[in-house]
Amino acid sequence: LIGHDGPVETVIFTPDGKYCLTGGHDRTVRLWNPFRYDPALPMSQAHSAERPPPAMPIQTYTSGYTHAITSVTTTESRTAGQVI
Repeated sequence: LIGHDGPVETVIFTPDGKYCLTGGHDRTVRLWNPFRYDPALPMSQAHSAERPPPAMPIQTYTSGYTHAITSVTTTESRTAGQVI
């Protein structure tokens, strides 16, 4: 995944499989759509036969984290998903 400043420590998909949450050594939690490529990247970098297109970043959560993120979880909600 392009976007974390350092190693990715944890990856989890939402229960419906539509989104992916990652936590990193950079103390951020990121929400991704793994089924869409990032239109900000030039097409030459977007994908090749050996590498699928990178996931599209949706949101970055940074406030209040003082240590590397080593675990992420999700909950199901009738109105919206929640990042914990």
